[in-house]
Order: sequence, then structure tokens, then C-alpha cells
Amino acid sequence: QALSITNKSDIVADNATLTIGLDDKGTGLVNEGQLISRNGGTLIIQDGAVDNRDGTILVSTGSNMTMSNVVLDNRGSSIDIDGALKLANVTVNQGTLDASDGGLITHNSNVTLDNVTLAGTFTQNNTTYYGYSGTRTETKTIVEDVLTNTGLFNLHATTISPYHTWAGGTSSLVLNSEETILDGGGVLDMRSYGAGVSRIVGLETGTHLINENNTIQATAGTQNYLGQDTLSITNRGSIVADNATLTIDTDDEGTGLVNEGQLISRNGGT
Repeated sequence: QALSITNKSDIVADNATLTIGLDDKGTGLVNEGQLISRNGGTLIIQDGAVDNRDGTILVSTGSNMTMSNVVLDNRGSSIDIDGALKLANVTVNQGTLDASDGGLITHNSNVTLDNVTLAGTFTQNNTTYYGYSGTRTETKTIVEDVLTNTGLFNLHATTISPYHTWAGGTSSLVLNSEETILDGGGVLDMRSYGAGVSRIVGLETGTHLINENNTIQATAGTQNYLGQDTLSITNRGSIVADNATLTIDTDDEGTGLVNEGQLISRNGGT
């Protein structure tokens, strides 16, 4: 049976798997102590709210943590990921996801980042195989207000479809605020393999993306899109087609593209 939990000490997955199943109708998990995965352990947290404002979450090297169907209140806190954190249908409210010491954050579902700082490597990869009757699927990272990306954000789509180019997977970075700021000086890497599509779009027309200092780059494939008729863009960083095709298509009712940084095509890119 699912529980509501207040943790004031340590909950540890140590060389084993520990699953915390929460009561989605209760207070969920209030962490005022430590949640730790170590020595190759796996800590699974699912189906409820997690309040980590006064707590610590640690994933040690070679260890794993999975959060699924979770709303995480991480205001004022940092999750330290030296191993691997997998997210599935998770909303993260503020704070930092820190994988800068060799960790990895991944998802292949829908994740919302509400004023979150990302450090290290964050990978969204829609990897799909489709046969004759396949239809396109989509995974999303939804951004609210400001995304501070200090590391590497991989927005990748890899699809093998032997029959149709339309039968594939789409990886979308969806900007859900009227004005969304991309900050932190990191790299946002777009790759589309096979029938895959990598794209950065607004939830609806009228969205304004301000790229303060990131490098937005397409480094593989031909179906990499920035805008798709939904964005006005102010670029103060770099937008790069590097050995790949990147299509910028702005909202024709907005301000279009205001370039105060660099637009670059190199290494055979378009």
C-alpha cells in the first residue's frame, strides 16, 4: 500500500533496489534528511509529490535513481548525481539537478522544468523502431520561464523505420511561457537520426525565446527545427548548423529573429 512519508534521517539503496511508492492523495514524501543511492544500488520513487526543500538527494557513482509520476519541489536545493538519474513524467520545481561530476540525467517521456538549473549532461532521446503501421510519437521537455543550462542538454531523436519517414519519434523542447530565457552558458545539442525529429517550439504562437548565452547547435541529421512558426527569437549566444541541417522558422506574427550573437554554418552544415 502506498504511503505518505516524512524522512528526517536516511533512506538508502545500498547495492540493492529500494522502491518508494507514494500515496498521490496524501503529502507524498517530505525529505528533511537524506535519500541516497550508493554502491550500485537503485532507488525508485514513484507516484506522488516529493518535497526536497530541506533535504538532500545523492546518487553516487555507479548507482541509479528513477523518479516516475512525481512532482518534485526542489526550491533552494540541489540533487547531486554522480551516477544516473532517470526521469519519467516528472515536474521539477526550481533548484538544481547537478550531474557535473560525471553523472547523467535522462528521460524518454514528458518532463517539466520550472525555473531549474541543469549542470552536467541532460539527455532526452526519443529512440523508436517502427514498422509499416507505425505512427509518430513525441517526448517533451517543457520549460517554464527560465532554463539555466550550464552543461550539455542533448535533444536527440533516433528512429529506425524501414517503410515511412513519417513513422518516427520527435524530441521536443517546448517553451511554455510567453517569454522564455535560456541562460547558463551551456550547449543545447540537437540530433535527428533516421525519421527522428529534434525541435524547439513554443506551446503556442506568440512565445519569445531569449537565448542569452547558450550554443544551440544541430550536429546530426536533417530534421532539426528551431521555431516551427511558434517562436520569436532573440539570439545573444550562438546558433550553429554543424555538419547537419538546422531550420529556423519564426512566428510571422512576432518580431522574427533578432540576432545579437552568432549564426554559424560550418563543417558542411546547412
